[in-house]
Parts: sequence; C-alpha cells; structure tokens
Amino acid sequence: ITAVEVFVAPNKEAQSISMGKMQLQSGYFNGTKGAETSMQTGTQEMTAEEIAAKKKSVGLIPEMNYKTSGMEYSIKGIETLNGKQYYVLESNDGETKKTDYFDKTTFLKYKTVTVTTKDGETFESERIMSDYKDVNGILFAHKFTQSVSGLNLSGEMKSIQVNGTIDSKMFE
Repeated sequence: ITAVEVFVAPNKEAQSISMGKMQLQSGYFNGTKGAETSMQTGTQEMTAEEIAAKKKSVGLIPEMNYKTSGMEYSIKGIETLNGKQYYVLESNDGETKKTDYFDKTTFLKYKTVTVTTKDGETFESERIMSDYKDVNGILFAHKFTQSVSGLNLSGEMKSIQVNGTIDSKMFE
C-alpha cells in the first residue's frame, strides 16, 4: 500500500492511498472546496461545515496556524505516559476533537487521539508517531501506528520529499 500526502502553502492539501495501480482512496482541499473519493462511497464533495472545519486545520503543521485560523484550542497541561512527560494540546474545529501529546523534552508530536461524530456515530482513532528523521531541516516521523475501531495498523515512510514537483490537478 502506498500513501501520498501533498501540502502546498498556504492552504492546499491532497492525499491518495493506492495498492499497486489501483487507487483505494483520494481526497483534496484547495482552500475553498474539496472532496473525497473511495471505492466504497464514490466521490463526496465536502459540505460547508466540513470546509469551515478544514480551513481551521490546514497545512503541514496545522498547530502553527491555530491562533489565526479560528481553531478552538487549549493547552491542558502535562501528562505522563509510559514514564515520559508530554504537553497536552486539545483542539476542536467544529467537526473533530483532537488531543495531541508533544514530548516535553523534544517538543515532537508523539500521539494524536481523534474523536469524530458523523451521522450520529462517534469514531475514535489513535495515531502514535516515532522514528523522527531530518528531511531538509524539518523533523518528520518515519514510523507510525494507528488504531481505529479495534483495527491496528503500522507503517513506515519510505520517502519524504520537501518542495518537490506537484501536479496541480491533485487539487481539482
């Protein structure tokens, strides 16, 4: 499985997940509109509420824009997990509530817990990031584990490209 995420300043992003030549899922947000396409549901345009929420949390490091984007956020303090201390940041974009844990020593994001309610159903996921490596002066997590509804996945980044060539059709 190959996952590709693309971020273009100030507010564009696109992602795709494929297996071989078969695209399983894709999505984009171009700053004003967006959509998701999957094999199960086809293409679904973002609603006005989803667009408003997305505008609050865009970019490679969305936390850097919280103060000016309208994101509701608060620093909850310091928690200890597995013997390490983490700063805890809670945010709510109107659609999704997140709790992020940042290592108190390195300031790198360790974990994100996401709670989303859609059509009366609540979904919770947990993503743990590790193995940070420098790519063009930015530290990126190269390993992750994700738990969603009892399904556990793990992955490893094979490559990360900064300021690469981008096909603008990804945002249509």
